[in-house]
Amino acid sequence: MTPSIIFPTTYAEVSAAVLRAKSQGLDLAVRCGWHSTAIDASGLTIDLSRHLNSVTLDAENQVARVQGGCRFSQVEQEAIKFGLAVPAGTVSDVGVGGLTTGGGYGWLSGEHGLTLDSLISATVVLANGDIVEANETEHADLFWGIRG
Repeated sequence: MTPSIIFPTTYAEVSAAVLRAKSQGLDLAVRCGWHSTAIDASGLTIDLSRHLNSVTLDAENQVARVQGGCRFSQVEQEAIKFGLAVPAGTVSDVGVGGLTTGGGYGWLSGEHGLTLDSLISATVVLANGDIVEANETEHADLFWGIRG
């Protein structure tokens, strides 16, 4: 099979791609922010960076909703507008997905912890195509696994 890359615009499209890869026995890779070379040369790559890359910041509650295709620089730029800082890595062009699940050690970690410590919830597409919210009360075991 010729390798394929898709650029989903919704979580439902991500789900459909996961199910397609599963039904066709394809290897699957997910690329978030383009900091790595996560392309599957023999199967299907789901690239979140083109369309699933928005940041919405609730400055009053100091909570950001960040889609999987964002780079840290996008989150940082939004936070700066409100005089906020984000405990994150030291390189701004990394994808938030990898930064967060990798821990996210940076300049503010000594006082505010790792990026991962600030994770409140994650929208996850499971291998069976289900789209779930993982947090401390819903799918808590998955949330624990994401947070390490």
